[in-house]
Amino acid sequence: MENKNYIKKSNETGSVNIAEDVVAVIVGAAAADVDGVASLGAYGSREPLQISGKKALARSVKVDIGDDGSAAISVAVIAQRGGAVAQIGADVQSAVIRAVSDACGIVPKVVNVKIAGIKIH
Repeated sequence: MENKNYIKKSNETGSVNIAEDVVAVIVGAAAADVDGVASLGAYGSREPLQISGKKALARSVKVDIGDDGSAAISVAVIAQRGGAVAQIGADVQSAVIRAVSDACGIVPKVVNVKIAGIKIH
């Protein structure tokens, strides 16, 4: 994942720039902690990914920070069998919005959740 854009926060003492890959880690951790999420998923695959590693994270979380500092986020997850997948998706959206807002000081303009599969075992 390349650091194309940053969330920029400035004040009288200087500035803080938060890279896209930092936001992706925050998103991945928030999504993985939601009840009903078995693991992070991958776009184009139904196989679960491990939460560690930049390559795995890059396959499951996409963060686009616009020139205005707004964030558009997409995350793929594997749901636990027996869960209400639409509700799990909504819960992931809420968790991601809360985590990014708390950690970065912005509210994402959009959070797209892909339920990439269901863990049967």
